[in-house]
Amino acid sequence: MGAKSPSIAKSAKAQSTRNNTGTTRTPSREISSDTFLQLLVMQMQYQDPLEPVQNTEMLAQLAQFSALEQSVKTNTNIASLQQEIQTLSQNVQLMSMSASQQMIGRYIEGSSTEGTSIKGKVDGVSIENGVVLFNVGSNKVPINQVQSVRIEPTNTK
Repeated sequence: MGAKSPSIAKSAKAQSTRNNTGTTRTPSREISSDTFLQLLVMQMQYQDPLEPVQNTEMLAQLAQFSALEQSVKTNTNIASLQQEIQTLSQNVQLMSMSASQQMIGRYIEGSSTEGTSIKGKVDGVSIENGVVLFNVGSNKVPINQVQSVRIEPTNTK
């Protein structure tokens, strides 16, 4: 850049403090893709014709712009995906709880959270740490530890 061309930093500062209504706003420390592109266009407009920007330098700046755009898109997609996963997880828990409530009044055999063998009538259902638990008296049996389900208690003769 020649000594007579305006400073890109000064132009960018002036550009970032004005909006379409003519009012000023506080410039942010983050550079957006629009700001980056405006800086690139300004650099092209005000470059010294006797010492133009080298092709490799221009390609490097365009590559930076492309990387910035992709980074912004990736961040947006990740945030959206996280929200979808959270919603899906909540829905799965609600569906599990709803389906598990049909077990109330049934008799199960299984292992409690402490590992002891449990037989008895399900009198409640709860979810702890994302795992459905059947309440049998004061014991809790995780859904994946249930070995059998019956409508009537088993005869122990």
